[in-house]
Amino acid sequence: IIIAQHPSIGGYNVYFGHLHNHTGASDGKDTAFKAYPYARDTGKMDFFGLAEHDWLIRNGEWDTVQLAANAFNKDNSFVAFAGVEWSNPDYGHVTVINTTKIPYYYKAESDNFRDLMVWLNNNNAYGFLNHPGDAEGGGNGFSRFTTIPSDRILGMELWGKKDGFERFYYNDGFYPN
Repeated sequence: IIIAQHPSIGGYNVYFGHLHNHTGASDGKDTAFKAYPYARDTGKMDFFGLAEHDWLIRNGEWDTVQLAANAFNKDNSFVAFAGVEWSNPDYGHVTVINTTKIPYYYKAESDNFRDLMVWLNNNNAYGFLNHPGDAEGGGNGFSRFTTIPSDRILGMELWGKKDGFERFYYNDGFYPN
């Protein structure tokens, strides 16, 4: 196997992948054991993560996602993340990784953004903000995130869905025109 040299920008290597994906364990298709090798072999990604919706995934399915991520994760080759999407209709969506537990948006311990930050800290977990500009929560998207910034939030996706990159990156995202 010949591993291609990664491009470098400003002295940093550039890696390709995606962290917010769904399988049939929530509202996507196929299984985790099909998704990870597809991302690695067909998509030629360096990293890939599943983020099954918290309110749809059951414990047995969550166990399978974690098993698949562990099976396909290979040092210096392919990073496989097992994640859950905290899907709060009032506050927005956050991919949560590095945990064996599920932060349910409808449980008191993690039912708002401030409590989710405490949950992330207590469970040594990390998050990525999903759907920037999303109209959920009455069109407010992330405008309700008024807590002190947390080092547990590692980033924010710049685009999503299957409607094309340009819809989310080059204009107002979820807002038409």
